[in-house]
Amino acid sequence: MDHTDNDALLAEYQALRAEILSRQSIQHQILSLAILAIGTLITVGIQSHQAAIVLLYPVFAFFLATAWRSQDRGISQIGEYIRVRIEKALPPMDWEGFAAQARKKRKKVSFTIFAASGIFLGTEILSIVVGLVVTTPLRDPLLNINGILISDYGNTVDGLFVLAVITTCLTAVILARNAVVQVPPYSKQVPTPPAN
Repeated sequence: MDHTDNDALLAEYQALRAEILSRQSIQHQILSLAILAIGTLITVGIQSHQAAIVLLYPVFAFFLATAWRSQDRGISQIGEYIRVRIEKALPPMDWEGFAAQARKKRKKVSFTIFAASGIFLGTEILSIVVGLVVTTPLRDPLLNINGILISDYGNTVDGLFVLAVITTCLTAVILARNAVVQVPPYSKQVPTPPAN
């Protein structure tokens, strides 16, 4: 590998590291938006006694969690690309290789994903609980199952409650998915076109 190739790889490395930092910044903004949204919706929902406002949060949080996870997957892809394609070609550079070894030793979910899961799932569950507390049943309980009263809150609130539970479960699935990315090793070989 000549000096020009090394310069090109270093430039690519720097651009990809900048992309990782940008994606991490977006992740922090998404988490901040989730916290701001839950605080706002709970405040408005409690003050107006409107459970529907609070129960909309899990749907919003599901999309935020999906966007957050997409950024996390992009970070993993870029890190793996750097480790396999760039650091193998430039042996003194080994941050991603070191980080990959540390992840293998841990064999647990990353603290980053754990923290994000706590924020997204915790606030979604909080919104469901607050939504149920804020609302008042429209009429007497529909069912009494072993002392547990099943109330009728109206079609809108009942539907939003079901939607909130479903999207909270989907958020858990999205955040629990493994983000391991496989990148083929670096090869400077240029593929030959097929013969006619």
